[in-house]
Amino acid sequence: MPHRLGEDHANARLLACELAKLPGIQIDPARVQTNIVIFDITGIGLATTELTVALKTRGVLMNGINPRQMRAVTHFDVSREQCTTAVAAIAEVLVAKD
Repeated sequence: MPHRLGEDHANARLLACELAKLPGIQIDPARVQTNIVIFDITGIGLATTELTVALKTRGVLMNGINPRQMRAVTHFDVSREQCTTAVAAIAEVLVAKD
């Protein structure tokens, strides 16, 4: 859906900016130029596989690309609200693990 690509990129930037506010998450939102968001979770004390499972139970599909980095993709069937929901789910996982 090329006509929506600008919206997908804006959603990715929103996601990156909100993720950057979470403790233990490392991401530079200025580096997000497309609809792909890659962020480092080394500082949260969970493996990417653990975060993937915890997010899936909360209805968020996101996967690790290696032991320390997660990948999220915004596309035509991901709304701005769902990006906010994803960040809230990660924040919830962070609180639950403590």
